[in-house]
Amino acid sequence: MSTNGQNSRRMTVAITGTLSRPREELVDLINGTSNARFVTKVAGDTDYLVASRFDTVKAHNAARFGTTVIPEPELLSYIAAGEFPVRKHRNTHAMNWPEITWTEIVDNPAAHFLKYSGGDGETTERFVVITRYGTSQSGIEYFEGFDGIRMKTFRQDRVASLAKL
Repeated sequence: MSTNGQNSRRMTVAITGTLSRPREELVDLINGTSNARFVTKVAGDTDYLVASRFDTVKAHNAARFGTTVIPEPELLSYIAAGEFPVRKHRNTHAMNWPEITWTEIVDNPAAHFLKYSGGDGETTERFVVITRYGTSQSGIEYFEGFDGIRMKTFRQDRVASLAKL
């Protein structure tokens, strides 16, 4: 099915939100590629979620499952190419998050400038759009947000600085 010979498995693609083209048209285009098929729900085996908004239940589930979240222009580039990049590995880090009880959903997500010290001790700088806050069973506080187009979870005790833009 894949013309690149890497994998015969069809990539699964879901959509959340309203895009610039009718959903039915995009579904037909996705199903018309050499290696993808449209699915209505995001699950642990969903490869891609096309998102117009990142504050939806589907987007949050995609982040939890390690699904790659892409914007509409990226979808259209894959359709133009006739196939989606084959995902060889799931984001296992995303699938092994600690159990977090989300206590606050951000009604109007806003961009923040974040300086963050990762588990390896390296401090990075990035822009994130925070969508919710919570606490793990072990008492560690977290926030979740979009880092570019990918949803990520951040430990608050590793934040060097956080400034709303």
